[in-house]
This record gives sequence, structure tokens and C-alpha cells, in this order.
Amino acid sequence: MSGEHWQGYTKEAEIDQVRGLFAQRFGYEPAKVLDAKSVWLAGPIGEKPKNLLSRVVPHEMTKGRALEILGQLGLWPIEGGGGIE
Repeated sequence: MSGEHWQGYTKEAEIDQVRGLFAQRFGYEPAKVLDAKSVWLAGPIGEKPKNLLSRVVPHEMTKGRALEILGQLGLWPIEGGGGIE
């Protein structure tokens, strides 16, 4: 983290809220959200991920998150069906 700048958020916010607030402010989702004990740190600021999948920590992947990423890639929703069960 040396030389990088991170945005701090209170622990009252959930991780998904932190990602959304960061995206509203900076125009892209943070590459990481770190637990700094008393605050969440999102960022680094100014470093847009090279690809959307680089932002996903495997244990954080949910159906909703997967659909969000597919939507950002323009791959969801699929015309004519193709729903995810």
C-alpha cells in the first residue's frame, strides 16, 4: 500500500455498500476493499482494474455479483432466455 491512496469508510457500511459508494465517487469499483479493523479501505484510488474479474475475491462471488459482472461486460441479460437457475 506504500505510495497508494485509499478511501476510508466506516464499519457501519457493508462491503457491497463500500464498493457502491466508491464507484459513485470515483467512477469505477475499487480493486480491493480491505478490513483495517476500525474502517474499510477501498482502492487504490486512481488504479482502475485492467479487467472486471480482477476485482472479485473467490469467496465473495455470489450469483448476484456474477450477474453484475456479466452485465458490465454486456453479456447479460441474454436475449431470448438463457436464465440462470
